Amino acid sequence: FFVSIGSSAQLSKFLELNPMVPQRQAFVDASVDQQAYAALNLRSTFSEGAQLRPPADVDWISYFANIMELTPKPAREGEFPVGVTKQGGTFVLQGDRVLFASADRIPGDEPSVAEVLRNFGA
Repeated sequence: FFVSIGSSAQLSKFLELNPMVPQRQAFVDASVDQQAYAALNLRSTFSEGAQLRPPADVDWISYFANIMELTPKPAREGEFPVGVTKQGGTFVLQGDRVLFASADRIPGDEPSVAEVLRNFGA
């Protein structure tokens, strides 16, 4: 599953721009305080010493044309949007058990598929 912060309109735009993400497995946490992220204890800041780097294989023209539309919006006009600094994570679940968890230190810090599979001896 893919879960992000924002509105349903932002999720629709993201899915339009990223057709490889299965729409039936994509959800958005539209709560003001990002309850889904809070429940997973995900970071609200970048980890100290983490190096931001541009993502690989990005269509920069499309990225800059859509970034403002996809960026989390503040709860009230003039406030800093809390969701901008939220970091994601990768989780493997079986029923109600968490089999694997990895919290991103910075945007794009997700584990590779090979790293997740190694965790299960594959």
